[in-house]
Amino acid sequence: MTAPYIVTTQIRTTATFRTLAGALSNTTAVCSVKAPDGTLTTPSVTNDSTGVYHADITLDQAGTWYIEWQGTVTVIAAGDAAISVRASYVDG
Repeated sequence: MTAPYIVTTQIRTTATFRTLAGALSNTTAVCSVKAPDGTLTTPSVTNDSTGVYHADITLDQAGTWYIEWQGTVTVIAAGDAAISVRASYVDG
């Protein structure tokens, strides 16, 4: 089992977009992040290569964070994830 992240950790979230035929495809990619206090942000997204994107997020609060990727244009897709963040390694 992977240990949860701790506050102040910076993570990189990635997304890969493909056409229905399975080919990698560029899109207008948007990453949305919801912090434990309900704050919504859209971090800057980098296109690493065809169809592959990343965004860096600094986890500055303990609790559950939600990350969602959406793409449009040639590909319409969405995906999401939740991660757990602790105040420190010894708090739980």
